[in-house]
Amino acid sequence: MNLTVDIQRPFTEEWKQQVIKLINKAIGSVENVTNEEDRHDAVHTARKCFKKIRAALRLIRDESDFYKEQNVFFRDLGRKVSDVRDATSMISTVENLRQHYNSKLYKNSFTELETAIIAYREDLSQKLWEDGDLLKDIVEKLKVKKAEVPVWSLSIKHFSEIKPSIKRVYKRGKHRLADCENSGASEDFHQWRKRAKYMRYILRMLYDAWPAVLKPLEDELHQITDLVGDEHDIHVLKAWVSKHDFLFSQQDEHELFEAICLHRQKNLRARVLLLGKRWYLQGPSAFTNHMQHYWEIGKKLHN
Repeated sequence: MNLTVDIQRPFTEEWKQQVIKLINKAIGSVENVTNEEDRHDAVHTARKCFKKIRAALRLIRDESDFYKEQNVFFRDLGRKVSDVRDATSMISTVENLRQHYNSKLYKNSFTELETAIIAYREDLSQKLWEDGDLLKDIVEKLKVKKAEVPVWSLSIKHFSEIKPSIKRVYKRGKHRLADCENSGASEDFHQWRKRAKYMRYILRMLYDAWPAVLKPLEDELHQITDLVGDEHDIHVLKAWVSKHDFLFSQQDEHELFEAICLHRQKNLRARVLLLGKRWYLQGPSAFTNHMQHYWEIGKKLHN
């Protein structure tokens, strides 16, 4: 989905249109549910839309009086279905580990674990959808919110008005990267990923300033957030195994599971730290100054 603000049109109008498009996409994904698998796909799509909207809100944070309220609204809406989404991610993580270490595993390795997670997700889903009103409630809330967007008080005419917000997002991402280097903790990597994702979606909205430069930058940040996401998914999977006292039928399989999880996380962290240090090489002021120059020159080139 193209989230780019048209540089030739009024920024405020374009920004609101992108938010409305994301709300429409979330509504459409949830309304089109016809079976259990559709529900899981709808949850994934809707939550991605909510995260992109929250990134868009951060872009205009310093020029709005509605940022906090709307950010909390979309955050809480996503949390309603986060457990089911986490379970789906765990199923994918088991398969990804199996594929990555294929030569070191038996064909049926971790089948019991995968079966247990599927059963866990089915139980969660049954509880979540049993009254039949959750998805309907989400759609109704989104439709009300969509009607509010055009009247949100916002008037942005110059890049300088969004520059402090971009600087804040970049600076926080850079600080979170430093936290990861210092601690090596999964939770710090997860927090960095959230900041990097906001930055990534903001870059996508500003593509028109200089697509030849900003798209590769966004692509690299996409790679970073995907790798950190893989690391976090393994962390969530290990925590679930520990929390739910899942017992492997074979002790050596349990030991193998722990070993490959640790090995994969170590490799992902090492690679993503290098990529991150390269991406966040500039200071916050230098980065936002470049962004402002790209935007202002881009506007002139489009006139």
